[in-house]
Amino acid sequence: MIDKLPWDSAFFNYPVGKICIDNVNLIEPQQLIDESRSFKLVYVFSQNELPDKFKLKLADQKVVFAKTLTKCSQNATVQKFKSGFHSYEELLELALLSGLYSRFRTDQMFKDNEFVRLYKEWIDKSVSDPDLFVLITTLEQKITGFVTLGLGSRDSARIGLIAVDNSFQGQSIGTILLNASEYLSFEKGIKKIEVATQFSNNKAMQFYTKNNYKIISTTFIYHLWNS
Repeated sequence: MIDKLPWDSAFFNYPVGKICIDNVNLIEPQQLIDESRSFKLVYVFSQNELPDKFKLKLADQKVVFAKTLTKCSQNATVQKFKSGFHSYEELLELALLSGLYSRFRTDQMFKDNEFVRLYKEWIDKSVSDPDLFVLITTLEQKITGFVTLGLGSRDSARIGLIAVDNSFQGQSIGTILLNASEYLSFEKGIKKIEVATQFSNNKAMQFYTKNNYKIISTTFIYHLWNS
């Protein structure tokens, strides 16, 4: 019932599993604990909040927003990140900022720098993968904001990471980056764009709502740790 996650297990260097609970009546807490013993960490996903009897600490309430795309204008200030020309260090710093509410950062059971290593891997893949775009805004060559965009699906584009440097917030840079992502997606023939955030991230929730994104799903994610 619990599926092993090969990538996560190899990356974190300990066994990681995942289970999706669609019906809490079909599994008992002790059954879940017994099945989890061969893993150090199990991600428990549920479309509904689990009852107290499971005694699991909520790690994340993942909210997915979506927007139907229409033709829009491009902002000339947005560029594609170019390795060797733009600062990788500044990009990585912003990538870590984008994960401020990530469950891999907020869960104190992660003790081996997992959050930093994971987000570094994420931004490295975004820079190198031809199906992913890293769009940035700059001021005098300093990166002021960035967004990663996946166009691998013809049905829906997906925003992965997005952040604006703390010194440049309040200048609509986030909206500019969002609009650039929408423009590029629409130009590629994609009619919908999605982005996930955390329910606890009030600023992000308000940001996407303000930009006419609608919630399409909410997932409760728990972490079950074994020593």
